[in-house]
Amino acid sequence: MPESVGAYRREYDVTAENFKVIRQLTLELANLPQEPLVRLGWSPKYGDFLKRFARSVPSKTTSPTRVRIIIINEEFDDPYGPNGSETATGGVDSAGDVVRYMPISVAELWPDLLTAAFEALGGEEARFRTGFYPDAINEALAAISGIKS
Repeated sequence: MPESVGAYRREYDVTAENFKVIRQLTLELANLPQEPLVRLGWSPKYGDFLKRFARSVPSKTTSPTRVRIIIINEEFDDPYGPNGSETATGGVDSAGDVVRYMPISVAELWPDLLTAAFEALGGEEARFRTGFYPDAINEALAAISGIKS
């Protein structure tokens, strides 16, 4: 990790199964009316970051691999970290887990944005768009609810 990273750093792990659901729901944010999301704090910049973040994790990631999200108090645009710090290793740690970085400003909004997306879609439409049943979506949302500080 570069020296420029501030003192705040927190790690949050998500199972590969839950991340598959989170990935699909995150990608649906772009297809929803933006006004309710803006009220929650969404901006095009955050939307672009979340789309890159979701797509940066290989869709074929399976257990026991986890997605380790490292939350830091620095603004950056690359889910591989400030200045693409993890690009050389492909963003995989020694345990084989996928490692991605997220600014705290995005981490604070992401669970609420995904919850709003699920509520806006409703169970049947969310299943149609993401391929996951409401129970799996609720489990994944619960899995990232603690990402907020």
